Amino acid sequence: MRRSCAPLLPTLLLLLVGVPDVAPAAEPAAIAPLRPPAVPLVAVDPYLSVWSTADRLHDGETRHWTGRQHTLRGLVRIDGRAYRVMGAEPRDVPAMPQVGVDVTPTRTVYTFEAAGVRLALTFLTPVLPDDLDLMTRPVTYVAWRAASTDGKPHDVSAYLSAGGELAVNDERQAVVARREQIGDLTALVIGSADQPVLRSKGDDHRIDWGYLYLTAPAAAGAAIGDDLALAKAFANDGKLPAADDARFP
Repeated sequence: MRRSCAPLLPTLLLLLVGVPDVAPAAEPAAIAPLRPPAVPLVAVDPYLSVWSTADRLHDGETRHWTGRQHTLRGLVRIDGRAYRVMGAEPRDVPAMPQVGVDVTPTRTVYTFEAAGVRLALTFLTPVLPDDLDLMTRPVTYVAWRAASTDGKPHDVSAYLSAGGELAVNDERQAVVARREQIGDLTALVIGSADQPVLRSKGDDHRIDWGYLYLTAPAAAGAAIGDDLALAKAFANDGKLPAADDARFP
């Protein structure tokens, strides 16, 4: 049974903001859009490394650079209807059409549009060579931004989950999970039960010591439990279970 940690981001009410007319700029020379063989999502180091190898973020599961599945899952609800934006599951939830992806040295931004809303999902890893303290921080920031495209207000909420396999070399390894409160943030924490520091090696290897922290503002809903059960709960009701389920096989 695959386990996940999932914070539910708070609902947003969206309004279209008018932009004044400006003179059209000269058309730049056409440049074919970049389509990397693998798109970086979490690109901190060889261990904390998650990529999308699909043409669209919702076409397949996210993966470690070695090819093993490292599940990040993203859903949104717009006016009560659920859409899938990251990952191939739940398959009965329709995919929100992806209209763009932009990859820069520190950011990847995916853009989706449906139901009168444009959604931007940004992954930011601040690997800036002029700030070594910031560069060595093992953190990727995930930001959701939504805007109305039809001039109407919309009720939008977002869901992000991370699978326990991000914290182990082999998904058959036992994991433990807990939640912590860090200031005004809720942290869902997952890691291997044995914590075998430096006991294994190899090229086809993922980290199996230390802990993955998935954090969100304390006002957001959060839960630990079965991967698909959490995703379906959000898709169906816009809510997460009231209690964590950390019973791991």
